[in-house]
Amino acid sequence: MSNKYDEIIRNFIKFSKTCVEFRSAAIIGSRARKETPADEFSDLDITILSNDPEKHIYSTNWLDEIGEVNITFVENLPFGNDKERRVMFSDALDVDFAIVQASQAKVMFSSPEIINVFRKGFKILFDKDDLFSHLNLSCRGDEQTKKQQPSESDVQNTIQDFWYHCIWSLKKIQRGEIWTAKMCVDCYMKSLMLRMIEWDHQLDQKEPKDIWHNGRFFEDYVDQDIQEELKGCFSHYEKADIILALQNSMNLFSHLSKEVTKTLSIQYPQKAEDFVRVYQRLLG
Repeated sequence: MSNKYDEIIRNFIKFSKTCVEFRSAAIIGSRARKETPADEFSDLDITILSNDPEKHIYSTNWLDEIGEVNITFVENLPFGNDKERRVMFSDALDVDFAIVQASQAKVMFSSPEIINVFRKGFKILFDKDDLFSHLNLSCRGDEQTKKQQPSESDVQNTIQDFWYHCIWSLKKIQRGEIWTAKMCVDCYMKSLMLRMIEWDHQLDQKEPKDIWHNGRFFEDYVDQDIQEELKGCFSHYEKADIILALQNSMNLFSHLSKEVTKTLSIQYPQKAEDFVRVYQRLLG
């Protein structure tokens, strides 16, 4: 644990002793795990089990007991319908307080996604009601810690989705909706690209391996040649450059998806790609 967060942690524990709603809390994420541990840029992730999550999600006065607040806002958690309050304290110390319903501890701690997060590492700060006894890290279920081989329907749908949005983006470009086109090419379509890159990487492994969500540590596992090609797949806010980025994205996605379908013995939907290529040529 980095010393720079010690005061934040001490103040949080002190506040929680008199906060009747807060029943349990633990540090998760980089400051609690051994694999890819925290560095100087890492934030502090605290999961709180509360009898009244909304009381502290939608108020900020209590944060003054923890430290000097400079920025704070509410965001959805990656899993489920719960929320977290993100805070930037002094010295740019950023803390994410995920506040969830204490009565749902048993259900939450049986979730494969939650188990996977805690299996990477956690440190209990307090547990007034022994709620963490519901967390069974030895429960592996259906290999929830590993990414499963994609289904044929998932692969086909992702490929069709990508090619569909190629034409959709080209139409927006022709209409002059540069912002909308750029957001599609550089954001939505890149999420499809990331999915295909992850599948291609996983299928190339002898044993399934964890892949972090949302492209975390992307540069650590993706082949350098793919990273090099990606340099031409993002655009400036300019019509011709968006078209060029789209073209490069099409080429890379085509290569990756054909590798994936070949490995899985799935028929590649060549008709979809051909249709897009013809449409693009007709536009000049």
